Amino acid sequence: MMKKFLSAGGASAVSAIALISILAVPSSYAAEEIPVVASADASESGWGESTIDVNKLEVSEAGGYATLTYTVHYEGEGRVGLLDFQNTTYLYTAYGHSGVVLVDEENGFRYNPAFDSTGQCMCAINTASPEMARDLDSGDSATYWASYLISEDTTSVNVEVPGFEPVADIPIE
Repeated sequence: MMKKFLSAGGASAVSAIALISILAVPSSYAAEEIPVVASADASESGWGESTIDVNKLEVSEAGGYATLTYTVHYEGEGRVGLLDFQNTTYLYTAYGHSGVVLVDEENGFRYNPAFDSTGQCMCAINTASPEMARDLDSGDSATYWASYLISEDTTSVNVEVPGFEPVADIPIE
């Protein structure tokens, strides 16, 4: 049983670091293939043969702050959008990928995405870059991100993305 639930709000210094990190993530792989650490299949029946790739989970040089980069490959019926990846436990002020959670089973932590002083998820949200894919049709793929305040005791996590099987044992770089 998980004992600790972590989410963070009002972290202005972390927000500044996150913004710099977030803006660098998608463009850094623009001309090359994104690395894949591990993958998982869809657990939602209507999502068909969809998969998710965890591309990277990296802690900032200062520590305590991590950014997860992941790619959704949608092969289901109809369309999937930002609301399908939303957190149902905590109220974030914008629609986005706030439901993407990191679980450290060894230390008993469950990390929810951090949020800024206005309650906006520090993740792929509807107010992000106009180039961000908000909806995916069958055959589409898109890379997203989420940010977390994380304990220095955490060395690996399971990544839980709504609609997919958990991605186990992702090392933190």
